[in-house]
Amino acid sequence: MRIDAGYKSCVNCSTEEKWGVVNITYHKTGNTVEIVKDREAADRINAMAQRTGFGVMKGLTGNYGKSRIKESAPVKVLPDKPIVDRVLQRTPQHTDWESVGKEAMEIFESRGADSAIEFIHNAQSLKRIYRNEVEKLVQIINHIK
Repeated sequence: MRIDAGYKSCVNCSTEEKWGVVNITYHKTGNTVEIVKDREAADRINAMAQRTGFGVMKGLTGNYGKSRIKESAPVKVLPDKPIVDRVLQRTPQHTDWESVGKEAMEIFESRGADSAIEFIHNAQSLKRIYRNEVEKLVQIINHIK
């Protein structure tokens, strides 16, 4: 069959390196493979795409197995597209509740209840405190008033 296909040597005598495949998962049932001539590159891509936990790929965490990979591929930098770090969400800390409460009481003493309540709501919109803590602080201010 190989002679009919134009090859002059058998599989065992061939000097051509084995090719690799990269698994491509579109969805649960919509999967395919991509044939890659460089087997090491295919192994590297498959190692990085392995799932380590729920929805996390090893390539994203840098935790893929280096034993199967001889050398890491160079990182391509796109000069026209800067990388921007963003904080997507901030979780209020226990100390924030205390500091916002102290600041609100100082504002209450100097500028009145309305200013203190406005400060408390601003602290919640800046994600310094939770909504239930806003309600508690407003109740305290109203009780003292």
